[in-house]
Amino acid sequence: MTKVSTKQSSKNLDINRTLFKGQDVETAASWLHSTRQIIAVGIGGGSTIASQEP
Repeated sequence: MTKVSTKQSSKNLDINRTLFKGQDVETAASWLHSTRQIIAVGIGGGSTIASQEP
């Protein structure tokens, strides 16, 4: 990655971070925690990294 794209990626992450409200994250975490099963679907390695399959 070049310096420019790394800086832009960092800037994008900072912007996105400001969009999250603490209470919304707490609510979402509570909903996820109360489920029996979560199915993650995605493209690429993100869903594999996030899953905890035995």
